[in-house]
Amino acid sequence: MVNTVERSVFFVDDDPGVRRVVTRILRESGIKVVCFDDPVTCLVELRSQRCDLLITDLKMPEMDGMELLEKV
Repeated sequence: MVNTVERSVFFVDDDPGVRRVVTRILRESGIKVVCFDDPVTCLVELRSQRCDLLITDLKMPEMDGMELLEKV
C-alpha cells in the first residue's frame, strides 16, 4: 500500500534567499512547503491549514522563533 497522505511543512524565515533555497530542497524531496516571511502570518494560517512540521528561523524582527513555537 502506498502512503498517499501529503505532508505539509511550514517554513518561516525573514530572509528571502534562505526561503528560496529551503523551498527548492523540500519540494525536490516531494514535500509540500508553505513559506512565510514573518511569524504573525504563519500563526494566522495555522488557524485554517494543517501543518505537519514547523521550521522557523530563531532571529526575526517582530517575533523570534522560540516565541512563535510557544504560541503554536
